[in-house]
Amino acid sequence: MVPIPRKPGVLLSAALFFSVSFFSGAEAFLVEPQQYSLDMPMGWVPVEILEDRATFAGPEDCAYLQVKAFPGDAFSDPARISSWASEKLKAAGDELPFVYSGYPAVFRDLIFSSGGFSFQGYGVCIDGDDWDYFISSFTTEDLYNQLHPFMVSSLDSFALGGEDRLLPGPVSQFYAGSYGEESLESGYIDFEGRIIPFSYDRYALEASRVVIEREAQVLSAYTQSRSEEAWERYYRILYRDNHARLQGLHVALEGLPGLAGTGKRDAAETLLRWVQSFEFQRPGHLSDLYSPLETAVLRSGDCDSRGLLYTILLEKRGIDAVLMVSTRYAHSMVAVDVEGPGARFPYGNKAYLVAETSDQVDLGMIAADMADPEGWIGLDLGSDAFLYE
Repeated sequence: MVPIPRKPGVLLSAALFFSVSFFSGAEAFLVEPQQYSLDMPMGWVPVEILEDRATFAGPEDCAYLQVKAFPGDAFSDPARISSWASEKLKAAGDELPFVYSGYPAVFRDLIFSSGGFSFQGYGVCIDGDDWDYFISSFTTEDLYNQLHPFMVSSLDSFALGGEDRLLPGPVSQFYAGSYGEESLESGYIDFEGRIIPFSYDRYALEASRVVIEREAQVLSAYTQSRSEEAWERYYRILYRDNHARLQGLHVALEGLPGLAGTGKRDAAETLLRWVQSFEFQRPGHLSDLYSPLETAVLRSGDCDSRGLLYTILLEKRGIDAVLMVSTRYAHSMVAVDVEGPGARFPYGNKAYLVAETSDQVDLGMIAADMADPEGWIGLDLGSDAFLYE
């Protein structure tokens, strides 16, 4: 990537901002005392840490992400945060209101100059409870189109903390809301011969498609030396983006025979049979992957999309599950923490039972030519552990 020319201190002092203390693992950061987190593209690092704000830069200073935190009573609404940013940066750009995780928010363009350079990007303004936020991601005007997926991905990785880390990011929530009011589509689930009504938000489905293609663009930029870390982040972003959007499906399945009032092993087997019954299909775009939500709607998908769907549905039932991925075997499966016989995959301090989602075999069965545990890596997508590694 082409570096942004920068005189020491000019951009950061003139443009903004911040942080306090943080834990980091790869390019994931937990910032205290606000407890917000960021799960940014590979190579993004902190470049300035101050009391109430943090600045992060992409490789070779190609782009920036900045977070400014204010006491919760500093602004009465997000439009005033946006006005503050316009005044502080002398920035122009359109803005639109939306709701982020229940809080009033504004998504806006950012066009401004600093230190002799012209910058372009986006900002998110959040009027929270204890803290208000202005989060921005930007690059020089000449690199805007090239780095657009990386800027938006970094911005979308922001999470307020706690349960917000299992809700879609601010850009994804803005996408879904920008199409209009929630639009529920009525469909059905053929679940082992039972036809179950199932409603989903078609705008959320469209937003999940946008996120997958954007993240595929980000993923494609990394060399082999960083590919494993980049793949891990890719799956984390997709897991987060779809977790809450599958709640309606989880509720629709909750009372069905084989799931209601059964043990964890029986529930895992029932869900596995259902996912295995899907048609094997890929969309053929850059990502070549359906989102977990679209996989459920279409009852189609490959091993990755089915594995993500299965993992989320298990986690929603309180069943610990790990996504297993392998570059050696060009395949993915799921590992499930349930009792019973079968092949197991060691991860952490547990031995998980393997689950093949794209072939109709029993829980615990794995092809002999893929049975070497050294050929797999495990991803605990529902955990915050990546923030503390």
